[in-house]
Amino acid sequence: MSSVRARIEKLERSSERVAKAREQRQIARSGLDPRCICYPPQKNQPMVGFAILVGIAFIVKCPLHGNRFPLRLEPFNVYMAKWLRKKLYDLVAQRCSWIPQECVEQYCKAYFASFPPDLWPGEEEKEREERAEGDLFRTYLRLKDGTRLQVNQYCFAKPNGNQGDRKGLRNPEPKEKRAWQVETLRTVGRLLADRGRMVDPRFL
Repeated sequence: MSSVRARIEKLERSSERVAKAREQRQIARSGLDPRCICYPPQKNQPMVGFAILVGIAFIVKCPLHGNRFPLRLEPFNVYMAKWLRKKLYDLVAQRCSWIPQECVEQYCKAYFASFPPDLWPGEEEKEREERAEGDLFRTYLRLKDGTRLQVNQYCFAKPNGNQGDRKGLRNPEPKEKRAWQVETLRTVGRLLADRGRMVDPRFL
């Protein structure tokens, strides 16, 4: 009888250890560990004004879990008005209601890991370049330390000679688009690494 009781007690201790280990893994995954800077599952991507800023958030890695959110290959981009882009940073700092209440602190911690207050928000600056095929428009952000980052680019085609109307918006050539995006990611990567962030080494 005593051997049966000993086996039961041993099994109980073992199950307690398994349950405790599972609980610790869940805490780490949920972001409750103070070292974790992952976006919470309830809001697992940053809300930003330009698509390139999602890339900036992605190159910053969590010291516990690596990637902080799943990156979509083709992100769904919705146009955001300029007034909202300017206000967005303040809305995050004020714990705006679009963030689920149960994950607001973790979301803000993850957000400011990529966009620290000593650099962001930036002031928008626009440039226009006339080309044979159409006008090229670029948007830049000037950060608080004076760093200037390109965050957007698009081309507006010239009027069609036969119909006298515009062909409309079109994306620049893929190689050209990739070049400015990589340069932006590298510039921000170096700035964030200097502030102690763990950054994807390809962008240092």
